[in-house]
Amino acid sequence: MKFEWNKRYTTYAIYAAAVLISAILLIFLFIRWEALSTVIGKILNVCKPLIYAVGIAYLLWPLMRFFETKIFSGLEKKRPRKKLVRVLSLICVYLILIAVLVLFFGTIIPQISSSISLLLDRMTTYLSTAQSWIDNIEFTRQ
Repeated sequence: MKFEWNKRYTTYAIYAAAVLISAILLIFLFIRWEALSTVIGKILNVCKPLIYAVGIAYLLWPLMRFFETKIFSGLEKKRPRKKLVRVLSLICVYLILIAVLVLFFGTIIPQISSSISLLLDRMTTYLSTAQSWIDNIEFTRQ
């Protein structure tokens, strides 16, 4: 007696097995959620620098392509100098990034320092106001 495989029923069996295995894994994940979340947190902490690097590269790629195709494209026409064009584009992108960061922090840090000094100057006023509020609350309870 020869056994014949039916493709349709084999496909159904594979789908049913996949659904059962997925359901079992999902139930296991719900049961062990705390342990799983700690493991995922540790993995993300290890991969965080890589994620930041990929994000920065993704944001700087259009600027890099702009320098390669528009600004330094004339260098490739004379002789093929792809490495030179790439290095010059990379240097320009880094210089622009550093300039943007210096401008950003150059405007933010003075504001933060003036806010902190203002807060420290007015701290005695804030503390006396808070103390009077606390005193009023204590007298209203009694």
